[in-house]
Amino acid sequence: MIKKYVLFLISLVFIGQTLLPASAQGSAVTLFEQLSSHLGSSVQGVIYAVIEDGQQIAGGMGYADKENHILADGANTAFHIGSISKTFVAIAVLQQVEAGHLNLDQDISLYLQDDGFEFQYPITLHDLLTHTAGFEDLISGIAVNDPKNVLTLKESLLRYQPQQFIEPTKVISYSNYGIAVAAYIVEKVSGMSFDAYAQTNIFTPLAMDHTTFDQFQKNIFVSKAYASDLSIANEPYLNLYPEGSVITTANDMLKYMEWCLSDEPLLLSADSKELLFTSQYSGSEDFEGISYTFNIHNYNQDLIVEKKGETAFFNSQLVLYPKQKAALFMSFNTPLPWSSIHSIQNTFSNEMLGYRLSAEKEKITSIRPTGVYQATRSNFTTVERFLNLLIPERTISITRSLNNEYKLNGRPMAVIGENLYDSIIGEVKVARVNDKTVILTDSALSYIEVSNLRDPLWQWTAIFSFIVLLLFNFIRQIYGWYKGRGNLFALLSSTSALLFLIAFVLTLLNGLGEYNLLDAQMTLAWTSMLCIFSTSIHFIIQSKPHVMKRKWTTALFFFAILSAFTLVLIINNVIPSI
Repeated sequence: MIKKYVLFLISLVFIGQTLLPASAQGSAVTLFEQLSSHLGSSVQGVIYAVIEDGQQIAGGMGYADKENHILADGANTAFHIGSISKTFVAIAVLQQVEAGHLNLDQDISLYLQDDGFEFQYPITLHDLLTHTAGFEDLISGIAVNDPKNVLTLKESLLRYQPQQFIEPTKVISYSNYGIAVAAYIVEKVSGMSFDAYAQTNIFTPLAMDHTTFDQFQKNIFVSKAYASDLSIANEPYLNLYPEGSVITTANDMLKYMEWCLSDEPLLLSADSKELLFTSQYSGSEDFEGISYTFNIHNYNQDLIVEKKGETAFFNSQLVLYPKQKAALFMSFNTPLPWSSIHSIQNTFSNEMLGYRLSAEKEKITSIRPTGVYQATRSNFTTVERFLNLLIPERTISITRSLNNEYKLNGRPMAVIGENLYDSIIGEVKVARVNDKTVILTDSALSYIEVSNLRDPLWQWTAIFSFIVLLLFNFIRQIYGWYKGRGNLFALLSSTSALLFLIAFVLTLLNGLGEYNLLDAQMTLAWTSMLCIFSTSIHFIIQSKPHVMKRKWTTALFFFAILSAFTLVLIINNVIPSI
């Protein structure tokens, strides 16, 4: 069986290489070999497209539907490309700006009159397209598992409107919601649903015949989704669909990449098109920043324009090299780790542009970065704040060692410029915004200083200690009954506390599975409060002199764990603060 599998892979590599134009054997062959190395072990299938040295290559490898033996190919198997969809929203907005229907610097309230939107601060389309509108992140309502529960774009925008945690233009805060609002504004001024608008004004002119925003289409074959263990999975349906619902093929992405690299006025004028591929906002002169939805990077004095896309199970990457008229696209139907995807991209970039060189800069550390930081793509005001504990990359901690070396999550940070560091998450810039320290990165991601109480280390310590305490008390009561010295009230209280904790966990898991913690907020609050109440009753019973005797240290330890767990729930908005 193993021999057959190896022979199959070798055959794929051989066939793929023979299909490559002779003049494009360099980077493309390396790409093909790297993609092959992940098949069958990390991913089920991948599609890819390359433009290099005037040659265009598109193809697929592995399975688009393993159960039915359908191979992934460049022409007939569409993949979900996630947030790469946002780039088409930017094109649509710029088209309407050219038509005179929209203004990039106008308060969007002008276009949303009588719709019921209420924003804390004025917002422009420029803010929306550069992710600087100041919205906190909100996963609730973004997707559903049952297509019957899909809301209209307007309904989902109004029902699940996030707060603005900071004034616009202060810092990049990546926002699916903001892009969906921009798409809704295009709907308003064009009189068309956004999926129909994109089909008519973007995909059809580019002859992208196997590309659509329509989640319910039946004409294009879409690859199955697979989990990390390569088992079959189900992609959810998006309520805020313009932010990430596009399906497309490698061949169609070739057409899109060709348009991105060309000087043709199709779709947009040259001036409008330039806005897509040049920086429109940067929090620091050390970084190129972000254009309208694309990330811009400086690589050996050349610019790289890129956009990644991530759905529940598909990971995709689009990379443009404008000066070289080159491009790379790849999409996986299995959640291949981003470290692996970036490694493939970096290898391609190295062959295209040479190995990256670091410019020498004056090393200054005028801002002390120590503290706890939360990703701006996080929630700050609802029960979804609890997700910051469940998603490790949302919170980082910077400490200072005895030899005055800064460490990010325990890993050294090297000073490479003025408040600029090389770290485990790439180059980061330390800056001050609104009297808070922020950590900027070379992408649409930044972190803002929060209270040390938000440090995940002590919070998880409190959570696990509480769980161990509940289990210990429950087992002790069961053992006491077995030995004939049980206390009925102590047993009932410990059992109740454990059952309420289980109910809390099940509610949390169900909310995550349904992409909606907001609707589960009341249940989470009540089950957690009843768990704490039952634990407190158990504590009171066990604290009676004839039970505890003189074990005051045990009582204080019990009380400290209970208090810490309660504080964790309060600061994460699970239990409403008084």
